[in-house]
Amino acid sequence: MQRILNIKEIAEYMGCCVSTIRNLIKNNEFPHCRVGAKYGFILDKVDKWLEENARK
Repeated sequence: MQRILNIKEIAEYMGCCVSTIRNLIKNNEFPHCRVGAKYGFILDKVDKWLEENARK
């Protein structure tokens, strides 16, 4: 089963603020899904996105 985090949890996981995550979502640059009126983030997809978008 895949782990789904809320926006606060994913911001803590990534070490950034919630507003940064909201900006990424607004620009359609970050993997997310809607869970009712809230955002959900599948941890495996976020990890993959981080690997692909890591600054080298």
